[in-house]
Amino acid sequence: MIRWGNNKLKIGSYNDTFSFEGEEYVLRYTLSKKQEPLFRNYEWLHEEYIVKGRAMQDIADQFGVSAMAICHWLKKHSIMTRPPGRFASLISDDD
Repeated sequence: MIRWGNNKLKIGSYNDTFSFEGEEYVLRYTLSKKQEPLFRNYEWLHEEYIVKGRAMQDIADQFGVSAMAICHWLKKHSIMTRPPGRFASLISDDD
């Protein structure tokens, strides 16, 4: 529950009417719980990065964050990261 002026608000939709310079306005707003972005979820991130093989930058672009933000969550969840794409070809399994 939050306070808006003297009102206590719960999750839901609200309308407030107010006047300004002789004109009347209606302010409509909705209060909802903030959802965590999917890239912070272990199962989702593992599926996208490991199983589907998506690049950090590709996932980052989907959410409007940096690749380093995705890297942070991969490390936080102990998901092994791949070498950067342009260097991956230099690493061989035959070594």
